[in-house]
Amino acid sequence: MKKKFRAMCLEVLLMSLAIMVKAQEKKLKIYISADMEGVVGVVTGEQLGSQGL
Repeated sequence: MKKKFRAMCLEVLLMSLAIMVKAQEKKLKIYISADMEGVVGVVTGEQLGSQGL
């Protein structure tokens, strides 16, 4: 019984570590544009495409 419990705990730990590693692979990219007028950001969803610029 103790062996099964230990095996389950180890399995949960390994799955948790795998999920954490997978989550860290995706990096958030933030683009900041600044010119003489100042800093600008995306205000609406239409600005995210090439036609919004």
